[in-house]
Amino acid sequence: MFFYYFGNVFEFTVLLAAFVAGGRDERIVGAAQLLNIACYRLLAMSGWSRPEWLVLAADAALLAVLLTLAMRTTRWWLLWGSAFQLLIVVIHLAMIADPTVRARSYATGTIIWAYLVFIALAVGTLGAWRARRTARATAAPSAQPSADSPTGAPTLR
Repeated sequence: MFFYYFGNVFEFTVLLAAFVAGGRDERIVGAAQLLNIACYRLLAMSGWSRPEWLVLAADAALLAVLLTLAMRTTRWWLLWGSAFQLLIVVIHLAMIADPTVRARSYATGTIIWAYLVFIALAVGTLGAWRARRTARATAAPSAQPSADSPTGAPTLR
């Protein structure tokens, strides 16, 4: 039960950080992740004992979003997130190919890779925040005295 609540808090924290501190790509992935979470909660009907077709569709849609962004930007974390999401889709396909896969293995496999997608999003959000902070710091004019100003009078360059 602890891990269920820990996972929810972790997901909420990463999504909040993506919306507050992330760039455009992080916000798009955060919104797609939020939609994916809603699909998991609403569409997982079989208790993971047989293939979850609608959840597979939601995971494939998230993979499409991640791959599209990865091909259009220079953000490296999107490649990692896409790889982890691809593994989730492969787990769904493995369950379809071999229905004797146990429900616990099916659910645990998708959850582990989903956490790694969230970690990739968190790393991307941190990188976007740091890049924005660095750009702001280097763009800020310095208040240092120049040779033309009276002593002690700061000027902006």
